Amino acid sequence: MSTYTGSLQPKKKQELQGIALALNISDSGTRDELQSRIKTHLSQNEVTLAEDPKFGGLYGRTRKRSVQPQMQAVREDAISVSSEDHDDRVRTMSTRKVSRQQAPRKTPPPNDSTTKVMAELEPANLPPLPPSPIPSAVSQVVSAIGRDTTALVQEVRQHQRSMAVEGHRLLKNTQGFLSDATNIYTITLLVELTLMLYSVLPFSHLRIPLNAPYKLDDPISPPSTLVASIPYPTPSYFLSGTLWAVLAKWSLPTLVIPQLCGALISFSVPPREVDPVTIGIVRVACTVASRWGITDDILGSQWRILSASVGAAFAFAEAVGQRRRASLLSQSTLTSQET
Repeated sequence: MSTYTGSLQPKKKQELQGIALALNISDSGTRDELQSRIKTHLSQNEVTLAEDPKFGGLYGRTRKRSVQPQMQAVREDAISVSSEDHDDRVRTMSTRKVSRQQAPRKTPPPNDSTTKVMAELEPANLPPLPPSPIPSAVSQVVSAIGRDTTALVQEVRQHQRSMAVEGHRLLKNTQGFLSDATNIYTITLLVELTLMLYSVLPFSHLRIPLNAPYKLDDPISPPSTLVASIPYPTPSYFLSGTLWAVLAKWSLPTLVIPQLCGALISFSVPPREVDPVTIGIVRVACTVASRWGITDDILGSQWRILSASVGAAFAFAEAVGQRRRASLLSQSTLTSQET
């Protein structure tokens, strides 16, 4: 005997026709008509067909929905019974409470000792309290903090003024140092020499471990992962003749010849022992004239020309400023003599 289960919606037309024939109803029409006809027959004969194992599977969801109202009714009956019991208990408790409130309370007879103690505890009969030391201590702390704060503010302001004075003095000293053409000439020489040595000297690196086990080449323990590498020039290179040959080729047009000409030729009034204007002119001329055996891989010619030009320009600026100050001083002297 075949049984039918599941919903009618996903079934094919042939399956619906087989169910219709099993229910002894017409199996003609379209698929939707067969579904509607079978559903109507199942709903009209639910009492008999729902218990039939052959067609009971078609009532899967319908039977559950029919059971739920019955359970809901049982729950409602239980809730109503419990609510009635609760109401009876509440009425009984309220009746007892009212009866207790209506009953007269028994007041104890007055006692003389109790009355005397209560009278002594009145605020008017209590002795005065001693003065509290807390306000005076608080005022002392506040005054001490105020004095310390005032002294601290004055010290900070004085420190600020001293820092401002020192900063202004440092600025003036730096301005005076950089306003000298000889100092600028020395700075350009040092910069040029540093660049050349950096290009010529071979560098080695000193490796310093910064974490445990503070070892680098230990076959037993792993090396340190954090290492500081400090470069330094190889000492053996200072004993070779290559370095000193490069220094001689650089110092001859950059240092020796300009210094010699600056000591012999001076355009300043009064003449200076070493004229920076002459040094700048001769240094630019020697740099532009020839490389003097210094290739561009050691020190580029454009950097040498730039360094010499900067020194010469500041030397001219200093000479112009000195001439102007000298003329103004002479004019003021003549004016004072005439008056």
